[in-house]
Amino acid sequence: MSGPASVSKQENGQTAHACPHRRLANIDEIAEYLDVPKGTIYQWSSRGNGPRLIKVGRHIKARWSDLDAYLDAHTVGAA
Repeated sequence: MSGPASVSKQENGQTAHACPHRRLANIDEIAEYLDVPKGTIYQWSSRGNGPRLIKVGRHIKARWSDLDAYLDAHTVGAA
């Protein structure tokens, strides 16, 4: 067996994934994208506030689509 069907080798020898997903945002990217301190992200994570976050081991990650959805849900003013 050679592994999952969604993984293949490219001509340059690198592994190509058939999955169209973007990689998850890390804590620094989340803080920069939302323009808040990393401490705020950690508080949201422990309190269950803020955007949907994912714990991967000890690390906090987020899907970019969840960050956009959070921003959309907290947009003020006329649409």
